[in-house]
Amino acid sequence: MKLALLAVSVALCSAKAIPPSFDVNPQPRRGDALSWETFSLEGRQQKEMTFEQVKAAVAKEYNAQVPDGTLKLKWDFKPECSKCKDKQVQDEKDKAKCRDCKKGTKPNPNHTKCIRDDTGCAEDEIQTPDKQCQKCDANKVADDTGKACKDKDANSDKKGKCPDGQILDPAQGGQDANTEKPKCIGDDDKKCPEGETAETRRANRKVDNEADYEPSCAPDDDPNHKCDDKNTYDHRHAVDGKIKHTCRSTRKTQEDKQKKYKERVDSAKGKKDVNDKDKRNKARRTRAGWCWLMLASIEAPAFTTEELQDLTQDELDGMIDTWPDENILTPPDEGEIPDHKVKISPILRVSTVGESSAAGFGGIASAVIRFFAKLFGKAGKGSGGGGSSGIRSAVKELKTGGRSAASGKAIQSAKSSTKVQKMLKEPRYLDCLSTAPAIMLSHAGLPQNNKAFDGSSAEVDVDWSRKPDPKLKPLPEGTEDQRITLHFSDETDKSHSAIPLQTYHDSYIRAFRLYYEACQKPKALYDLDNKITDVNTQGGCCAFYDGGNCEADTIMFAMTNRQDGKLRGDHDNAISSFWCTFDLGCNGAPGM
Repeated sequence: MKLALLAVSVALCSAKAIPPSFDVNPQPRRGDALSWETFSLEGRQQKEMTFEQVKAAVAKEYNAQVPDGTLKLKWDFKPECSKCKDKQVQDEKDKAKCRDCKKGTKPNPNHTKCIRDDTGCAEDEIQTPDKQCQKCDANKVADDTGKACKDKDANSDKKGKCPDGQILDPAQGGQDANTEKPKCIGDDDKKCPEGETAETRRANRKVDNEADYEPSCAPDDDPNHKCDDKNTYDHRHAVDGKIKHTCRSTRKTQEDKQKKYKERVDSAKGKKDVNDKDKRNKARRTRAGWCWLMLASIEAPAFTTEELQDLTQDELDGMIDTWPDENILTPPDEGEIPDHKVKISPILRVSTVGESSAAGFGGIASAVIRFFAKLFGKAGKGSGGGGSSGIRSAVKELKTGGRSAASGKAIQSAKSSTKVQKMLKEPRYLDCLSTAPAIMLSHAGLPQNNKAFDGSSAEVDVDWSRKPDPKLKPLPEGTEDQRITLHFSDETDKSHSAIPLQTYHDSYIRAFRLYYEACQKPKALYDLDNKITDVNTQGGCCAFYDGGNCEADTIMFAMTNRQDGKLRGDHDNAISSFWCTFDLGCNGAPGM
């Protein structure tokens, strides 16, 4: 330490005689020898000095050893400048970052510190009676008046104007120490053991008594984690026994987005140009096609097998392009209802084949398949024809609004059709057209009462708040005509009479869905954990496990396109989970 201080002192003392970058030879250049005992630094300006004399004098001043050899000295006389601009200054804790000046302060000319607007003093200075700035003692800062020093509270920014024991809720966002009536939560970190931090509380969780609340704590390898984006907050949750940090949008950010959405909706009202009209009609056509297809699939009233008989392509196209009631809001975006928002619950009844009537191709009832086969199966390329591929194209076009706008002839056919007019007036169809996110209905002043609609084979519920199922993996391309079915029973040779689990080429929420290449437990109508004795796998390969999460070391056997009416030995009444794939060798299954 002394040697480093000596080198700096030599640099300062010799700056007048040595260029900015120079290899200094320790040999004397000129001047008489200087007495070690009698020379003092105060006299260095009285006579020209050699480098050896400077080294010796500075060493004596700081009671240090005189260094041997050559020193390389370099000076940079440029003033220190901050890269921070506007109302920001250099962060004292991290010089590479900038921070905002608080309300009532502004950056100094070099943007290295914030100064008060009224006194011109820094945040750690107070103004004396003679209008001078005086620095506060260590660990103290100026109070709000700037006239007295107070203890520096490291948590003052977090506490703001919250009651004792509480801090500003970081998930709220947009709050600081000056926020009036802030949203606060308990300071959970203070209740955690040393070296641990608290998990972020679940949204909207109410605590009757903060003093009694026990947070979930875990070791934290990055306790000072910060999110650079001011629109996010540090969300913490435990993973494998340690705190994991993620930056998530604050509630204020989400509210701002909703506000902007409302402004966009409001600004769009009254616009009648061609582009808006085309977009509106496309969204309506998409929603109408989706609703027609779904109601026909579940055989809702007015959409039964009998009603579909003899329906022409013109009548269908004309109906899809007819919006039955202008008081029904045009659907948002493209008019589609994402699959994961939709839950299909079959209405169970005795069946000789062990399947519900809604278990046909892609979840579409067999009556609809026959209808499309007749209507589109032999049509040309432009009409989506071509066997099963033509049927799939027609289904996709109806769900996504891909069919062209109806001709005048088709519109007239729909108006003249008693079947179409009956469908257009069916309450379930109108409910389906009307379903929309709650925020959209609220802005339009309409009741938020999305209704489920049912048919003879199933009930359909649309929940716009529903999130995608993370276990739902898309089926491989080229398997549109394939599916895996898994029958099982707790009775010998009875799996054929049970409703099977099966794969679907959609993302609807289904009670009897068989997940593709994902672990699944034997639960459908009731729990069959460790009760299965009869298994039947068709269309692919399924691996079966004694463990509840398809652990590799608990695999018992795999089955491809066959039935075992009575499992033998340790496999009987032992299945707790299974994993299925189109690969006939079950490649990819845990433990295979």
